Parts: sequence; C-alpha cells; structure tokens
Amino acid sequence: SYGLVSLDRCFYKISCPRLAISGKILRYCHFPDNIGPGCFLSALEETYMLYELKNNFNGKIKVQYTPSLRLAHPPNDMTDLKKHYQYGLSQGSFFRFLIKRSVISALGYSVILIRPLLGLILNCLCPQVRDYYATRVAGIIHGIRYKEVR
Repeated sequence: SYGLVSLDRCFYKISCPRLAISGKILRYCHFPDNIGPGCFLSALEETYMLYELKNNFNGKIKVQYTPSLRLAHPPNDMTDLKKHYQYGLSQGSFFRFLIKRSVISALGYSVILIRPLLGLILNCLCPQVRDYYATRVAGIIHGIRYKEVR
C-alpha cells in the first residue's frame, strides 16, 4: 500500500538510493566511524542511520512510499564477489549489533540474512549464481563473528 509507513516496522527494508532525509533530523543521528565506503564494513551505513532515527524519535518518523520515483542505480553485478562479500560482512555485523539491542528488530532483519541462504540452496547447480550466494553467506557469517559496530 502507498502512503506513510512507520519507520519502526521497516527501517531495514528501505532501499537506500531512494531515501531523502532532512538535515535537521540527521543531527540526532550518530554515524559510526567504521561503516561506509572505504571502511572494513563498507555498506549499510544508511541502515544503521535509519535504526538510530527509529530509536531517537520513538516511532514519530514516517516514511513516504513513492513507487513512481525512478532513480538510476548501477545494475547488480553478480560476478563482483568481493563487493558482495563486503555487503554480507556488513549485514552480518549489523545483525550482531541488533541482537545485542533488540531481539525483535533482529528477527525482522533475519529475513534479509535468510534470503542468500535460500538462494544458495535453490541455485546450487548454477555455478555463477551459486558462487554469488555462497560469497554473500560467507560474508554474513564473518560479519556476525566480527566485532560489533561502534
């Protein structure tokens, strides 16, 4: 359905390139220095930000779902295994972060972690797709074991 959606229920589902947030709101958000492009955990900085906003505003932020919005974004290159390992690493680390703070949020986020595992099982006979999912799963496992986000 279209319209306003509570950030409490969907902070981990929002596609980052389709996100616009007021600078006034962002000043209430702490960004860890070990997440983002160029860092060991090179992805999910916006997911962490949305989690922080959700917690700082106690459910008062709503997200406008606009399916007609079109943005140019590079296609997903399944052969760039280093990139997908890094995504998995960041996802696993964020999952560990959530487990320590909110089991309910971690359960919701676990859907994102289960998807690559199912993809690996369903595509075990297709080498390129299998390698993509295997790499993502390996990154997630490493991320869960990695020290948490600061």
